Amino acid sequence: MQAKRVLVVDDQKIAARLLREMLERHGFVVDVVHDGFKALAQVLETPPDIILLDMIMPGMDGVETCRRFKQDPRTFSIPIIVVTALKDQENLVSAFEAGAEDYLGKPVEDHELLARIKSNLIKKEALFLLERANQVKKEALTQLEKKVRESELLLEITQAVTSSLDTRETLQSVVDNIARNIAVKRCSIARVNLREGSATVLASSDVPGIEGLQIRLDNYPELREVVRTGQPLMIDDARNHPLLTEMRDQIVRLDFCTLFVLPITYRSEVIGTLMLRTAREYTYADDEIRFCQMVANVSATALKNAYLYEQARKESQELREAHLRIEQELQEKAIYESLFEHASEGLAAVGAAGEAAFINSSGLEIIGYRREEFPNPLIPGIARGETLQLALESIGRSFRGEEGPRRFDLLITRGTGESRCLSVALSAGLLQGRYLVLSFTDVTEERQSRISLEEANSHLQELTRLKSTFVTTATHELNTPVTILHGYCALLRELGMENLTPEQQACVNRACESSRHLLELIATMLDLSRLEAGKMALAIEPRTVLIPIEKAFAILEPFARKSGVILKVMPSREEFIALLDAEQIQRVLMNLIGNAIKFTPQGGGITVAAVRSQHEIRISVTDSGPGIPEEFLPTIFEEFSQARREAGPRQGCGLGLAICRKIVEAHHGSIWVESSDRGSCFTFSLPAWFS
Repeated sequence: MQAKRVLVVDDQKIAARLLREMLERHGFVVDVVHDGFKALAQVLETPPDIILLDMIMPGMDGVETCRRFKQDPRTFSIPIIVVTALKDQENLVSAFEAGAEDYLGKPVEDHELLARIKSNLIKKEALFLLERANQVKKEALTQLEKKVRESELLLEITQAVTSSLDTRETLQSVVDNIARNIAVKRCSIARVNLREGSATVLASSDVPGIEGLQIRLDNYPELREVVRTGQPLMIDDARNHPLLTEMRDQIVRLDFCTLFVLPITYRSEVIGTLMLRTAREYTYADDEIRFCQMVANVSATALKNAYLYEQARKESQELREAHLRIEQELQEKAIYESLFEHASEGLAAVGAAGEAAFINSSGLEIIGYRREEFPNPLIPGIARGETLQLALESIGRSFRGEEGPRRFDLLITRGTGESRCLSVALSAGLLQGRYLVLSFTDVTEERQSRISLEEANSHLQELTRLKSTFVTTATHELNTPVTILHGYCALLRELGMENLTPEQQACVNRACESSRHLLELIATMLDLSRLEAGKMALAIEPRTVLIPIEKAFAILEPFARKSGVILKVMPSREEFIALLDAEQIQRVLMNLIGNAIKFTPQGGGITVAAVRSQHEIRISVTDSGPGIPEEFLPTIFEEFSQARREAGPRQGCGLGLAICRKIVEAHHGSIWVESSDRGSCFTFSLPAWFS
């Protein structure tokens, strides 16, 4: 019998030596350490059968050393006997709380030491045997439970095979149960057709709805081998097995390693296979192999039933289809008539010559006939004028499968003699290959309203044209005399006004200024007329928007500075190329910036900025003026529209922003304004240029 090993932990070397001598006389192997830290290391290096531990030690005392032993799963089962002096016995409670099994008082008696050690070793051995017995019992119960589960599973599969007509559902249950009980990546069942050299996968654990995947046996040598030999095939390393050399690339792609294939035999004939794949090296236990073989044997009936069921289904397919066709033909007429009859719009099924096979109640009401008296052929009987020919041609094209109008207006004479207009739509296909469905509604009032609206719109356009003609003619007629008047006034002021009184001089100045303003108004109205008529030629080309911005800034910045307003242009690293007429865009900017200068109080600021937004360049002019009253915003870009602001000058003719809108729209852009009591921001967009 091997000698038991004892670890003595005591900082008093004499006491430790005495304990060692006592124990060695009784045949124990003794290791001695003098502090708790060394004891922890010694136990891990050479585990003892029992530990004698001194209570009082420097550094880490016996209680803490005992606690650490009992907290470590590697050492908690080693019995610990605490050795303590009589005066330290009040600390024994702490030692027992830390996990100590027994104690000895100093000085230690030889017979008591031996008795305590043997008692604790016997207790340890008994606990070990009890634990081992429990483990054996647990393993036996586990094996028994596993066999019970296997038996229950086999019973469940057997009952499913014998009671269910849905064999594919049964086979899916088989592979799912195997996958749950054995750690596999895929479990599948396939039915083999040797005559065609193929197999049909009927169930797979990783693809539940696979149902009927056809595979060639030439591409699956493992299946071919099992069918040939009728014996199970186990391949531990599929990637390097000689049987699967040609399939190595496919195996790597599918990521599986171990392959186990069992034949499913019915009356000595291999009719299918049960295949298990795992992604790692896996050794199937004997009970797993036995279980899979039993499942394969039980599945043979289900597999055969699946084959017979499929054969019967194929043979009866034509009969079922014929039965369905008959039922469909019997039901179609009733269904269509029910749908037609309860539709809110007029519906009619007509032939190629416009004859009606059926017309619903709404259709009869629209055309003004009772069912027993409506004319047939329907279309020639009610349609009139050119619309009759259009309707017959459209119906004919639909029957011939040609492209043509499928919606048109049809003028009819109702049964009451009243003329009406119908909007008719043709179905995209033929009903039963024999009829075309027409849907129609009465749109007489709508068409009359549209005609009236078109006439009113035409009249309005004519009035607008006359207005534009009048404005253009008037401004042309005014341009020459006003120019002459302004020239004479300017000449009079240049020749000198020393002989005139101050009042006369003021009159001359007012006349010059008023005639100049009138010339500007005439020029603006002429430009507006040309823009409206589309006669203003624009030199639109890809150019940077910074050029007109910089020119407008150079002209207007001195005026802004004189008015006590700070005008600035936001810098940009991008050139912002847009399709524009630089001169006209400069005109827009001059107008917007000029308005901002007029209405921005001293000390305020005006900012001009350009940004890219998707496929357009946006240029904005923002001021810090009093803003535009909300009621003027909807009409601010209309002709002769002027916003009455609480502050700022009240001058201008109200055409500047209208000119801006016309110029921007001629560039295929848009202009808008956002305003509040903290200022206004006018923004317009131009199409960006992408080279």
